[in-house]
Amino acid sequence: MKVVLIDVDNTLLDFKLCSFHSMRSACEDFSIPFEKGMFDAFYRINTGLWHEIEKGDLTVEKLFEIRWNVIFKELGVKGVDGVEFEKDFHKYLNVSAVKVEGADDALDYLSKKYEVCVASNAPARQQQERMRRAGLDKYISRYFISEELKASKPDKEFFDKAFSTLNISPNEAVMLGDSPTADVAGAKAYGLKTVFFDAENAGNIAGADFVIKKLVEIKTVL
Repeated sequence: MKVVLIDVDNTLLDFKLCSFHSMRSACEDFSIPFEKGMFDAFYRINTGLWHEIEKGDLTVEKLFEIRWNVIFKELGVKGVDGVEFEKDFHKYLNVSAVKVEGADDALDYLSKKYEVCVASNAPARQQQERMRRAGLDKYISRYFISEELKASKPDKEFFDKAFSTLNISPNEAVMLGDSPTADVAGAKAYGLKTVFFDAENAGNIAGADFVIKKLVEIKTVL
């Protein structure tokens, strides 16, 4: 094993906490009362939209156009431009870098044994800045981002483009991430070993080679 590809959101950085604080701040800017249950609606709808991206039925660009209008429609929030709210939300999310417990230790361990690369479907500038602010970028040798590769996990094209620069075979790499589809299924189909970060106790629903519930457990499998 030579290379570890690793997801960012809900693997290294706590997207739930980052997005919660970003949504609350954006609501304050737009004078929207931030009430109980609003974030749950965001998280559910956002998760569904990202699943559409993973299936190839939606683009990231389109998600940014429609996400908040869909959320506000369900919440009954009127008179707010969802596209403008998206920009404000991203202003906060771009600098939000709450780490998942054990991220520093896991990356320090992995980087001493393997080349560690980020593999993410989120915007490139956002992910690189958040990793820098979290102090985790020092462990990362390369960033494979769907926005730059013009392909998204779990598509074969995403991995084709990543491995064209890595110059290794898929069986010399492992993918670590929290998504059964984007991270595990996509990488497994391409021939990588896979580690499912199952922080929410979903079980090995994608048939990963290894399952960990805390990042510290990576030391037991790699």
